[in-house]
This record gives sequence, C-alpha cells and structure tokens, in this order.
Amino acid sequence: MTKRNLSLIAASLAVAMSLWFAKVLIAPPVTEAAVLQGIDPELITISAGKNLPLFETTYERHIGVLDTLKPAP
Repeated sequence: MTKRNLSLIAASLAVAMSLWFAKVLIAPPVTEAAVLQGIDPELITISAGKNLPLFETTYERHIGVLDTLKPAP
C-alpha cells in the first residue's frame, strides 16, 4: 500500500467515526425500563416458617459478647 492509500483509508475512517459520534450526541439511543412486578409481602408472610425465633432473642445472643465490657466511669 502506498502512503496515499493509507491516508485515504485513515481519512474515510475519521469521517465515518465523526459522523457516528455526531449522531450519538444529537440523538442518543433510547432505552425503555422494564416494569418491575415487585415483591408481595403478604405472600412472603404466608410462606414463612411458623416456629422462627424472635428477632430480639437472636439479636441479644449476638450482641451478648459485648456485655462483658463495662463502660468507663
């Protein structure tokens, strides 16, 4: 390839890229968000186990480690 052919290819590539960038800047592609169905809390409540421990019990069991630390007077 000659130097002229390479410069012609580079010039055509530059023109094509600049036209594409101009199109994207003027009219960007539009997307539509999908409608989310969401979570039904009633269904989760119905399907939950019946003998779950109370939150307070679990919380106290995990936080009980810090009970040995006494606050500074």
